[in-house]
Amino acid sequence: MNPQEKLLQLLSSPNEANVKLALTMAKKNPAIHLKEILQDYIELYQCLVSPRLQKNIKAKHLVTLNQPEISAQRSHLIMLPKGIGNLKHLRKLDLSDNRLTSLPDRLWSLPQLQELNLQNNQLNALSEKSGNLEQLQVLRLSGNQLTHLPERLQNLVHLQKLDLGSNQLTFLPESIGKLTQLQGLYLYENQLKTLPKGLEKLTQLESLDLRYNQLTLLPINSGNLQKLQLLSLDDNSISALPANFCDLKNLKRVHLSYNRLTTLPENLDKLQQLKELDLGNNHLKILPENLGNLPQLEDLNLADNQLTTLPENLGSLQNLKDLSLYCNQLTTLPSGLGRLKKLQHLSISYNQLTTLPDNIGFASQLEHLQARFNQIAALPESLGALKGLKELDLCDNELTTLPESLGKLESLKELNITNNRLPTSEIEKIKISLPNCKILV
Repeated sequence: MNPQEKLLQLLSSPNEANVKLALTMAKKNPAIHLKEILQDYIELYQCLVSPRLQKNIKAKHLVTLNQPEISAQRSHLIMLPKGIGNLKHLRKLDLSDNRLTSLPDRLWSLPQLQELNLQNNQLNALSEKSGNLEQLQVLRLSGNQLTHLPERLQNLVHLQKLDLGSNQLTFLPESIGKLTQLQGLYLYENQLKTLPKGLEKLTQLESLDLRYNQLTLLPINSGNLQKLQLLSLDDNSISALPANFCDLKNLKRVHLSYNRLTTLPENLDKLQQLKELDLGNNHLKILPENLGNLPQLEDLNLADNQLTTLPENLGSLQNLKDLSLYCNQLTTLPSGLGRLKKLQHLSISYNQLTTLPDNIGFASQLEHLQARFNQIAALPESLGALKGLKELDLCDNELTTLPESLGKLESLKELNITNNRLPTSEIEKIKISLPNCKILV
């Protein structure tokens, strides 16, 4: 190692004593052009740490740059100095929320870089040299203007998280299947119409986010993605799920709202780990009878569909906490709803209901019941057993009387009974019975 190489090694050390030694060595050796070398560091410090630094750079400033983590988030950067390649110890670099339109080639030569955050800049392309960052584990590129990905991205064999959301991608390269260590792939808000077969090779994938694209099909061999837990497909144009969709047996969260689904797989009950199922804003008219055989389900959204009936065994969802059924064409609810002992939020507004199940009072954990814009003419006495109920919205129905038991709802904070047919006497009576409740009439 020649003297200049030795000096550069010491100068890039995170240890202040080593940096001071390097500066001393340089002053004793006129052959070393220290001024030129330090100019790179001055530009880096001004860019990444503080623009206030002038020409008098000290050992402590170099040590700051030589740390394994640097954050220059929201620093109004429009360019990155080429000296970035000097930061050999850098493992985590945050350049998010700036105005970068391009990046220096030397950025892609950092040997220890494991996490790079470039989200919310103005990048429209990524260099093929980005594939040189072979130690990279996390790459965040969301909120840019990327239209394609470099082929050499496949060299990032240690990559675990890749965020490409909010770009302008119209396709993914087949070679994305080479990123076999990926656990999270985020592609929301792009212009994807199809997915490559290579996606099936990502056997370590746990999260796949494809919201807000233009997908009409889900052409994935689901059997290969056995570790997948989160699948987000909201706001696409998917009309049917593949036959093997329910082979994704470790799925915990599935988001399919704002698509064009008309039916669901008959073997939906194979998804025994499922906790969240969002099917809102589709064209569903009927649900599979085995929907109630999902023992872990906590959140079920079926709002804005065309449902006229619900499976009776919906009451078997013993862990269900949130059930959204608003904006359908329901005329009745299954009596099984009363068996939902953990249900906290029930939204059944904008349907054609004339009554509520007699045993609704057995859903003992219910806190929010929204039933506006129906045709409900009478309420069951059991409603008064909902001791934890905080909100009861019954506006725009056909009520002419209220059950005496409503007066027992001591936790009720708000009762909305506007636009019903209740006589003044009935309204005054409930006001007396619930003195601490806000009553909207």
